[in-house]
Amino acid sequence: MNPPAESDQSPAQASNGGSSAKALAKLTAADREAAVKQAVCPVTGEALGSMGTPPKVAVNGQEVFLCCAGCEEELRKDSEKYLAKMKSK
Repeated sequence: MNPPAESDQSPAQASNGGSSAKALAKLTAADREAAVKQAVCPVTGEALGSMGTPPKVAVNGQEVFLCCAGCEEELRKDSEKYLAKMKSK
């Protein structure tokens, strides 16, 4: 019996059947690498790419990817909270 093959997907991508990979593929190579490293939306905790191509916003001098454009307002309302949440991961 062979051991299971390792997946090239991040845990976030694997959890939604790989649809994240298609959404993330629409990003530039540098943005895709950053989004894969970030993995989840700091506002909702959803996997990046699970709701389509993740929007990138700049807040307090830092670029942040979100699961959807709807999270931008909440991120900007309490940016310190969400940036701290990202740093704790």
